[in-house]
Amino acid sequence: MTMALKDCKNRKDVDAVFKAKGTSLDNYEAKNAMLLDVMGNPQMFCSIGNPTDEQKYEMILISFLGGKWKYAEALSKVSYGKLNIS
Repeated sequence: MTMALKDCKNRKDVDAVFKAKGTSLDNYEAKNAMLLDVMGNPQMFCSIGNPTDEQKYEMILISFLGGKWKYAEALSKVSYGKLNIS
């Protein structure tokens, strides 16, 4: 059984999911898109000018593995009475 990307805890897990999906480990554009999609497509800011796709991947992967996006995802599902937080 293949682990879901959102359940990955480390780089090795993430690489295993990409490999199982048939995504080349050098296809940073596809990997970036998948990670951002799982995280709810947050806006990412990069202050180093024009980073390469590999540099973007490292930044996105660090953010992904940090897990703060899971907190935001959980909050978006919380509902207080009629007030739906999203």
